[in-house]
Amino acid sequence: MRLISISVHAVYSSITLRNLGKLGDSVMANPAMRPELRAELERSARDSKRSSHAHSLLANLAMLEGRWADAARELAAVRAIQPMMPGLAERERQAADSLAATRAR
Repeated sequence: MRLISISVHAVYSSITLRNLGKLGDSVMANPAMRPELRAELERSARDSKRSSHAHSLLANLAMLEGRWADAARELAAVRAIQPMMPGLAERERQAADSLAATRAR
């Protein structure tokens, strides 16, 4: 588990627009990274109340895992901080539509 900790911290702490895709690829390929990444992102969001980036990544993680209510909550936090974030409206729609479909089942 220590190896995962080190790799999650290393990947998250070096996030730039250029290597953001690498983080997504790593998390998709290795679901075992997700809990520690989530904890790191939650810490970041807690420590920096104006971090739309942390909330956006938490929303991505929630969407990847099909946790639509969590994704919608994180996207609402993004909207409150950075309402003009590119792609935000589309992601909000996707989360809302998926949540509604899940509840309709």
